[in-house]
Amino acid sequence: MKFVYISCNISKLEQTTEEIRNLGIKTFQIVEDTAGSFENGNPRMNTSVWPGTNAVIFLQVTPEKCKELLSTVRRMNTEIVNENERILAASWECEDYVYSDEEKEA
Repeated sequence: MKFVYISCNISKLEQTTEEIRNLGIKTFQIVEDTAGSFENGNPRMNTSVWPGTNAVIFLQVTPEKCKELLSTVRRMNTEIVNENERILAASWECEDYVYSDEEKEA
């Protein structure tokens, strides 16, 4: 299992979640209105000096879906109009993943 962290401008959230659903990924969590800054583009701190916010998406996916997802993010980043639309994605191994009712499975 892989854990994936995605951060994007709030304006890209709908398109990003649509792409996630198109990959058949059903398990993810969204945190809207996060402040942050990327290497390129303007900081989004939800202030009068740096208006706007980001969104963060957390996913738990198979290694195969992770490859597909990162490929999709790479493609989306080639289609940006400006640096403020760039999406950050990172993945790492997920040691444990508990969701099901393990007592019923025994």
